[in-house]
Amino acid sequence: MKTKFFINGIQFVTAVILLLMSFTVSAAQADEPVPDGIISAGNIHTCALKLDGSIDCWGLNNFGQAEDQSGPYIQVDTGFAHTCALNPNGSVDCWGVNSYGQTDDQPGPYTQISTNQAHTCALTPTGAVDCWGANDSGAATDQPGPYTQLSAGYRHTCALLPTGAVDCWGWNDVGQAADQPGPYTQLSAGYSHNCGLTPSGAVDCWGADGSGMVTDQPGPYTQVSAGALYTCALTPTGAVDCWGHNEYGQSEDQPGPYGPYDPGIDTIPPVVSVTGVTEGSTYVLGAVPQAGCSTTDNGSGVAVEASFSLSGGNALGVGSFTATCSGALDNAGNPGNTAIVHYNVSFLFTGFASPVDNAPVMNIAKAGQVIPLKWRLTDANGSPITNLTDVTVTTTSLSCGAGTTGDLIEEYTGGDLGLQHLGDGYYQWNWKTPSSYANSCKTVSLNLGESAASEHTALFQFRR
Repeated sequence: MKTKFFINGIQFVTAVILLLMSFTVSAAQADEPVPDGIISAGNIHTCALKLDGSIDCWGLNNFGQAEDQSGPYIQVDTGFAHTCALNPNGSVDCWGVNSYGQTDDQPGPYTQISTNQAHTCALTPTGAVDCWGANDSGAATDQPGPYTQLSAGYRHTCALLPTGAVDCWGWNDVGQAADQPGPYTQLSAGYSHNCGLTPSGAVDCWGADGSGMVTDQPGPYTQVSAGALYTCALTPTGAVDCWGHNEYGQSEDQPGPYGPYDPGIDTIPPVVSVTGVTEGSTYVLGAVPQAGCSTTDNGSGVAVEASFSLSGGNALGVGSFTATCSGALDNAGNPGNTAIVHYNVSFLFTGFASPVDNAPVMNIAKAGQVIPLKWRLTDANGSPITNLTDVTVTTTSLSCGAGTTGDLIEEYTGGDLGLQHLGDGYYQWNWKTPSSYANSCKTVSLNLGESAASEHTALFQFRR
């Protein structure tokens, strides 16, 4: 597919246009200069480096050149239909079109990268320039330097000397490869125009201007990137300003913030978890695991461990509990998450004792009689529970076909209604059934202060 561009009234029909950019940056307006490669304006896509080292891209993505990347990277640079990024170890990753080897990954180490139409260049630690990809106009010619920064254009390449002057080589039909005295703190070569960042943060541009992309800007900016028919610059707040051609949204302003990724800065919070107990579990009194907190941090390390708190339950130690771990900090000041686990504690209930049979047996009883409900409670170690003071008994309607077998209740009592402790953990609750229960079936539920999941039930069919 061919893309048409108009520059100075001349129509450029190209099968491959690219752009690039590289930046280093600036400044008079900041205590520390912003590294190059935070924003990069390509042919018709733009990418920017986020504070966590990941990459956001926008614009045309027909070859995968505008795919977001998780990184982390320390620089990004966009070309015609490919994008490259620099790893913290100095190696180069690229994605998109690779017709001339321009997106071949490189081991490096390099200190900066720059891409354009069909070639990619990188700056070595000694300041020399290495290039790979198409070299039909000499734009991909290696240079000994030393340079402090480089930028690959469409069919030309430029580099910044230590004095702030600009050297360029390759195609120069509209003055885009003309050397410049500067001084500049950062430069960017585009399709047919270049831009440089002055020490005051203003943007100077030279070359062809068909869409307003060569318009000088007072700034202040901390980085500039020249695209095909547009230019973008990074403000001190990390926002992106763009001007020029915007057919695919490539020169849309972006709020950011964008900025350099520093692998030495810990932005990842510590991980907090509740230990010992698990969500939704039910434990028997006397065998509850010891709950606590775990705080881990693989970055700057743990400064403040998470604190543990426990709520819920009753005086006997049973019921629903909530374990919470919170308040952790790492040495970079990142707060940890709050971890919460809900769990239950119950007595060891061995079932109803005679004369009541346990489900699924259907107990057959006379309506209007007092039925003794008996049971024994211990903890997990077999020690009897002797201090139970309250019980709640409720009934719900039941289908009389629910039980598997029927067993006649032959023991009734005339005792008082209420809870009795018979000794050694044995309890009795006298259940006075109303005469209106005749010819119906009921589920009786015994709640001993445990969680709702620990209710104990028996099945009854009542006759006259």
